[in-house]
Amino acid sequence: MQPWSVGNGDKVRRQDYEFGGMVSAAPMAGDWFHQHFGSSKEALRLTAWFGPNNSRARKPGVPGEALTDRGAIDIKKGGDAIPYSEEDPYLRKEFGETLAAKGVQARMSEKLYTGEAQPEDDPGNAF
Repeated sequence: MQPWSVGNGDKVRRQDYEFGGMVSAAPMAGDWFHQHFGSSKEALRLTAWFGPNNSRARKPGVPGEALTDRGAIDIKKGGDAIPYSEEDPYLRKEFGETLAAKGVQARMSEKLYTGEAQPEDDPGNAF
């Protein structure tokens, strides 16, 4: 869960998005830890489509429910999401540097990184 902290940062792959771009056909149904970062002054919009052959057995339902969206459920609650408070510190540093280089102000509450956050502390609604 913390590849840079344990010396495995070289195994991490970064895919930068472009305006109007599309990423598709994630190998193994995207069955790995991954994150999406919006570093533009404009909003980042994402959508995920899951076909009937998805190995994660997602079923139709409400986003955020464990059965339909394991990637949005905290790993300590049986999902696949790493809480901000447990992510590799390198990610926050790199994201902050990327925002600064583009003249974009970070909107993440410090409480998200300490584990003290409440839903109202998250401008991106990661809860």
